[in-house]
Amino acid sequence: MSRLGRMPSWQRFFVIGGMLTCSISGTLYLIGHEFQIQQTMFGSRYILAAHGIFAIVATLALGSVLSFHLKAGIQSKKKWFSGFSQLSFLATLLTTGALLYYGPAEIRDGVVITHWLSGLIFFAIFLLHAVRKNLSFEPMSSSKTYFLLNHFFKLGQNKFTTRPAITKLAAKIFHKGSDSFKK
Repeated sequence: MSRLGRMPSWQRFFVIGGMLTCSISGTLYLIGHEFQIQQTMFGSRYILAAHGIFAIVATLALGSVLSFHLKAGIQSKKKWFSGFSQLSFLATLLTTGALLYYGPAEIRDGVVITHWLSGLIFFAIFLLHAVRKNLSFEPMSSSKTYFLLNHFFKLGQNKFTTRPAITKLAAKIFHKGSDSFKK
């Protein structure tokens, strides 16, 4: 498997941890303040302060991976939708976060709604991007196909069945034109 765009484990932990803590603290504040559920606990100033601190950590984490991870993602042509969506939502969140603190009072209500909607959508896309395996639309190699099909058919066998496992010939027919059998 290629290491293109993969982060060292410490950096992966830093990025995922920073984004998760920021998203979770923001969601807790949203639940407590906007929806007035457990407002005394979740809607307090301390959760908002924690969210601000975690936003700084998340911004540092983003900056630590942006140049090489973005370049590698563009080169690999994988996860483009989730990657560029995250980038645009993060830009929106950074802008609206700054406007919440430093913007004019007349636009505050619209900025609040934009910020929390963008935050919730970003959180969902981030989880999919970070957790989801790379999906490839190219066919599997013949050896991998053979292994998987052989394993699948062997699972269906027991001592009372005589159905043979799939052969290399069947795998070859399944993947016409595969280079691994042309050796």
